[in-house]
Amino acid sequence: MKIVADTNIFIAVALNEPEKDMIIRLTEGHDLVAPEALPFEIGNALTAMMKRNALEADEVIIA
Repeated sequence: MKIVADTNIFIAVALNEPEKDMIIRLTEGHDLVAPEALPFEIGNALTAMMKRNALEADEVIIA
């Protein structure tokens, strides 16, 4: 089955959010599809989180 995944899903997994295990469990064995702009959307989201002081610059780089 194909599952459309958005930026929030990838951010939650990359940042080890509490939902990470559930996301992995629900999507395991399926094909994830996302817009071609996904890398830019992830970068934008991480940068916005850094500007709001939710993440430090080194955390953005690691993510």
